Amino acid sequence: MPECNQPQRSIESNLNPGSVRGFLHTAISASRLLTHLFIFNTITKNNANFQQGVKLYGKQ
Repeated sequence: MPECNQPQRSIESNLNPGSVRGFLHTAISASRLLTHLFIFNTITKNNANFQQGVKLYGKQ
C-alpha cells in the first residue's frame, strides 16, 4: 500500500504553492540572466563595431 501512496504525495508536493513560487522565481531569474547576457553581448558587439569604425575613420 505505501507504494500506491508515494506517487500521489509527490504530485501533491509538486503542486503546492511553495514549489510553484520557487519554480516561477527560478524561471524569472533565469530569464533575467539571459536578458542581461543578451544586452551585454549586444553592447560589446556594438562597441567592437564602433572601435572598428573609429579606426577606419582615423585612417582617412
